[in-house]
Amino acid sequence: MISGVEVVQLDKFCDDRGWLLKVLMRDQIAAEATFGEIYVTVAEPGVIKGQHYHRECTEWFCVVSGQAKLLLVDLASGERQIITMGEGNMVRVKVPPFVAHGIQNTGAELTYLLAYADQPYDYNRPDTIPVSMDFDLS
Repeated sequence: MISGVEVVQLDKFCDDRGWLLKVLMRDQIAAEATFGEIYVTVAEPGVIKGQHYHRECTEWFCVVSGQAKLLLVDLASGERQIITMGEGNMVRVKVPPFVAHGIQNTGAELTYLLAYADQPYDYNRPDTIPVSMDFDLS
């Protein structure tokens, strides 16, 4: 596993009304952190999104609907890691700075990715650096 990356299995609580998933709690982020931003991105089947890294920002990801594979690449070592996420494998993945990341919808339906970034996006000083990632996930 890439240094600094954390994959945590989440408990999905289901009943006849639906389900509940606790994705990220306050004690699971750095004590000194202030609130960053939460966002949702939706991907059509087969679509790849992301393909970038951050110099400062740490992000946490959870696919709450659909199926996807998250590709991570450690920029220092070149190590690759592929994580299957979504229905059937509800996980939260922490991605630290200098780990490139991209996600591909591998299902037949829309994929909904819930994300928390520990720093809000700053349009005047963006911390999103695009990279080309080989998405041969076989």
